[in-house]
Amino acid sequence: MATEKLCSGRFPDSLQLWTLRLSIEMNGTLGESPYPTKGDLKYIFELLRNVLMKVRVSEAENLWVMGLKYFANHRHYFDKLVKISILALARDGGSEGGFSLSSTILSYLLQKDGVESARETYKQFLALPHPGLAIFRNCIELESNLASAGDKRALANARKLYDSALATYDQDASLWRDYCLMEVKMGSSETAAAVHWRAMKSLKDTGALRSSIILS
Repeated sequence: MATEKLCSGRFPDSLQLWTLRLSIEMNGTLGESPYPTKGDLKYIFELLRNVLMKVRVSEAENLWVMGLKYFANHRHYFDKLVKISILALARDGGSEGGFSLSSTILSYLLQKDGVESARETYKQFLALPHPGLAIFRNCIELESNLASAGDKRALANARKLYDSALATYDQDASLWRDYCLMEVKMGSSETAAAVHWRAMKSLKDTGALRSSIILS
């Protein structure tokens, strides 16, 4: 196969070629049946893992999306992909760039395995050495949505996540704004006022908070 020769020959680091090759290989394993064999699953996983561990998460969006979709109904390999994602994000310093891998995985887990599985996984993301603000926001969004849907634990979890994020990103006015707005919507006037007071005390540029609230 031409793509296989190129991936292992003159252009071994071409991400586009690897994406093309894996797309062809994945489609080829399905053939006339929607269920790949155990051998096919192992083969595809090894190919995918080798590439994902070499490139930054932000550069491999298509590969991650393809892989998660392909292994969505194969728990053993899907769990392995989740573990690889944690290693990859740790390698990248907790930064996700434009593509949010953590959000994509949490969405899959929420749909497939439910709330507690998603929560256990986001705790692993947050245990990274330097979790990026995007990861915190994804976890907060999950809990905020659950709180809106009536989950009794979610609001308290969202508050803890905001507090954890602000321990590092305390000069991010939009983060304080979102915290205030969540309290206005789902908390009380007292809790909203308390968060606003903390924000005004913490921010060096309080005008950024006022502007942020006005723009929202």
